[in-house]
Amino acid sequence: MKHDPLPSWRDTETKETILSFVKCVTDPASADFIPEEDRVAVSDFDGTLVGENGGIGVPGWIEIELMRHVLSERFPSSPHAQELLRTYDRLAEKLASDPEPSKTETGAYWDAYFRVAGLAVKGLTVEEACGLIGMQMGKDYAPGMPFTGMAYVPMQELYAFLTENGFRFHVVSGSGRNTIYAVCHALFTFRNEGIPYTRCIGMDFEIRPGGTGNRFRMEQTDRVVNLNIDDEKCENVMRETGKTPVLAIGNDLPDEAMLNWALSNERYRALSMYILHDDGERERFYGTEQGIRLIGRNGWLPVSMRKDFGRIFG
Repeated sequence: MKHDPLPSWRDTETKETILSFVKCVTDPASADFIPEEDRVAVSDFDGTLVGENGGIGVPGWIEIELMRHVLSERFPSSPHAQELLRTYDRLAEKLASDPEPSKTETGAYWDAYFRVAGLAVKGLTVEEACGLIGMQMGKDYAPGMPFTGMAYVPMQELYAFLTENGFRFHVVSGSGRNTIYAVCHALFTFRNEGIPYTRCIGMDFEIRPGGTGNRFRMEQTDRVVNLNIDDEKCENVMRETGKTPVLAIGNDLPDEAMLNWALSNERYRALSMYILHDDGERERFYGTEQGIRLIGRNGWLPVSMRKDFGRIFG
């Protein structure tokens, strides 16, 4: 029986396109062959690799839910931390209920998010922050729903398939780099190794020296120095890899530049994929009309959760 590297993908034209692309670019005899050092793949995080709402009727975003646990552990009796979370929740609910939010509303929401995430990592080294966030992965995202069940199974399979075929897989997101690493290290593994920190490109906080002598430390502050959205995703990938991607995956408007950048590759055949959240029974339904417009305008491969994913969560 022929081995199927993507068993959770339905046998659709989308799956065949992915398999055909990988076969062609990894075959030394093919005109589309890409050397391993140039097989750079980039993928968004929230809503592309992991669930954004943990299924139907569950509010939240995986990073914020992890930050709740971190703040509870670091500042168990802090009125300040609780007030930041209440403010974030209020603004998030308001933004979700407004189909056309103002710039003021959107700005207030992001400011609240930065304050929550910033307090969670302030004073910690990168190693400490990643370790502490990683410890929360053993807890529940929501009652009866563990963080370990938040990965999209078809995307776990795609990551393994690409890695087996010599692709260097980078996760590129507006979520915090510490969180991306902690989550991906736990949920996306290959040969018992998670995605390396150097391939987790996300929002960064300022890092400053602290301590003296042999107690010298490099600690994170709560000041954001890199948002990593839109064009910034391309800038940071180029800065950290020195390569133009040959494969890109996203699911929302902030991924447009990254997906188009991959298709602009002048040396190699490239593939850009857009995940459509069009399955309201198994995951949060949103942005489908926008996604279809973007796909039509840019020539990306559509990936339908409803049609192409045999299962979504494990």
